Amino acid sequence: MHRRVGSGLVVIWSLSCLFLTSVPRMSAAIGLDNDVAIDYGNCPQHPKYRCLSAKVVGAPRSVSNSSKVDITVEIAGGVPLTGSLEVAAYDDQLQEVCFSLETGCRASFPVAFRRTGRFPLAQIQIPNEATIIAVKGHLESSAAQPPILVTIIVGGDGEPVLADRIGDLTPFGANPHPGNRADIPVRSVEVMRALDRLERELAGKQVVELDEIGARMHVAAGWTHAFRDSDADLRPDEVSTSTLRLFLSGDDACGSYDVALLDQGVNRIADGQRSVPVILFGDIQECSGGGFRTLLTVNLKAVPVRMLSLDDLSLSEPHERDLTGNLADGKLNVIVSGHHAVDYSALDIALKEP
Repeated sequence: MHRRVGSGLVVIWSLSCLFLTSVPRMSAAIGLDNDVAIDYGNCPQHPKYRCLSAKVVGAPRSVSNSSKVDITVEIAGGVPLTGSLEVAAYDDQLQEVCFSLETGCRASFPVAFRRTGRFPLAQIQIPNEATIIAVKGHLESSAAQPPILVTIIVGGDGEPVLADRIGDLTPFGANPHPGNRADIPVRSVEVMRALDRLERELAGKQVVELDEIGARMHVAAGWTHAFRDSDADLRPDEVSTSTLRLFLSGDDACGSYDVALLDQGVNRIADGQRSVPVILFGDIQECSGGGFRTLLTVNLKAVPVRMLSLDDLSLSEPHERDLTGNLADGKLNVIVSGHHAVDYSALDIALKEP
């Protein structure tokens, strides 16, 4: 059985297409990397000349205010090691939140070890607003050569997580001033090519950036979530959960004919294909709307995918698919098309414990 979808696929003016690095995000996963450096006695004490980075087991970690998080320092090599470790906490929008304004925004712990071993360092009380933590710090060793290996082990509740955000959300879905820098999303070459093709073949449609409803009935926006190179090459068996949350403005989008195209759909549009996999908003069960705001949550491990024909706009029946393999290249391309504006996009990948 097939059904037709309204003119939901629309065009994007080529002037709105930006290279992936053209405009910085409001916040992004690159800001949440674990970053613990070790300097040795024969190295200039400057971040540019860091001799070695300590290994932090796992990505930044998801937490809640009731989480118990433990930090352990493991040293292989019998040389003195001094310095300090910090724990940075972030809210769901990846903005840093403070542990204490009196003692400093981050939780700081001194490190002073003179022997090989495994040393419990701290158990941390998490700020109420925090959803993710990352470990940072600067350690020093007096060794003439770098013979030691330092591993920072972060354990307890929560999971290692990669998180990326595009857009702004202050407060939920309500930005009175569209056109901020955060409203101009970054776009990969694949998204640019797909949007260029939509422009050529579906003329007369309106393009918008994030936060804009537009003057016509149908609008579209496209962007790219991206991670650090070191976080690429993810295998599906490494992923515990993976969700894409879309915060939308307009009438309730739950049950609508709006569509989202992810990596394969974007690539097929870019390559000139006439049949495109799409996600129909009406097929997403995790959808909550109220007034002019909608939160749509797509579980990338179980996505109801339909095939859309660009010849007659017919839709196939949905088939559930695991799309976590799309994350293997370290990015996720997204195009949303329909009646609603996109305020904010949040990608969260929870990893299995290493």
